[in-house]
Amino acid sequence: MIHDKNVLLEVEDLQTSFITGSQLVPVVDGVSFCVRRGETLGLIGESGCGKTMTCLTILRLLPAPTARVTRGRIVFEGADLLRKTPAEMRAIRGAKISMVLQDSLTSLNPAFTIANQVGEAIALHQGLRGATLRQRVIEELGRVRIPDAETHLADYPHTLSGGMRQRVAGAIALACHPSLLIADEPTTALDVTVQAQYLRLLKDVQRETGMSMIFVTHDFGVVARMCDRVAVMYAGKIVEMAETREIFDNPRHPYTRALLECLPRIDGPPRPLVSIEGQPPDLSALPPGCRFAPRCRLASDVCREYPCEQTIAESHRVSCWRADEVVGRG
Repeated sequence: MIHDKNVLLEVEDLQTSFITGSQLVPVVDGVSFCVRRGETLGLIGESGCGKTMTCLTILRLLPAPTARVTRGRIVFEGADLLRKTPAEMRAIRGAKISMVLQDSLTSLNPAFTIANQVGEAIALHQGLRGATLRQRVIEELGRVRIPDAETHLADYPHTLSGGMRQRVAGAIALACHPSLLIADEPTTALDVTVQAQYLRLLKDVQRETGMSMIFVTHDFGVVARMCDRVAVMYAGKIVEMAETREIFDNPRHPYTRALLECLPRIDGPPRPLVSIEGQPPDLSALPPGCRFAPRCRLASDVCREYPCEQTIAESHRVSCWRADEVVGRG
């Protein structure tokens, strides 16, 4: 455990499993990381690698009874969230830890107005009512740069544009000024211009409030813009973690390098885009050893055993037997 007052959240050896028939299948397997106060940690990887499930585990929003935490600790502000009662977790969600989901059209309730949905968390956690609550809702909508916020109080989600809906989702998550915001691919459904505005908004709010963020994405462009450090996930495990600049300049896991090679380059002659051959493994039938080995160009006999984590440099950790042979981005 890290004894550092600057660490807001520490996830230690976390394992989350699903019950499938008679089998218990880990979908998050031995994940460890910390989030410091005021910092943004990026979780990146292909769909299905465990990013969202890690975040739902932190909030203890796992679908019962099919999913459960089978190992580990989640220490937030010095207390283990896995030891909290359901009532204690309800007091934390929305007030101290909030989450913005990737699809605002499905995460917002179509039967309630914008005022109802933004005001719910404020009323629950801070006890505001009536005109005071209404004014606070207007202020929170204004904080996420919704113009003429008062005129949108009676609107329903389906009457708003995608960008406006995502701002409302952000207003709900930020309404009680949480210490930690989990943003789960919040810009996936937005066009490039609106995405840039939304990312700028989140950074502005972070500077104003000092909150920490976990930013889930599969877009390295978003990572470069938003994140201080990056954790690369594959098949339920973190395979590499480093500061953002270090990940771009010196990736040491073949998977990280392969993800970066999939990006178009503007600093050289045109070249075909690269793809990663194969598919992520079935978590109920994992290959022996390194989980990326069946898709890795550097795989050898030693990869039949799962690699120990090694430290490349300060704050740069990687789990790969062949890390010394992975140098830079191609």
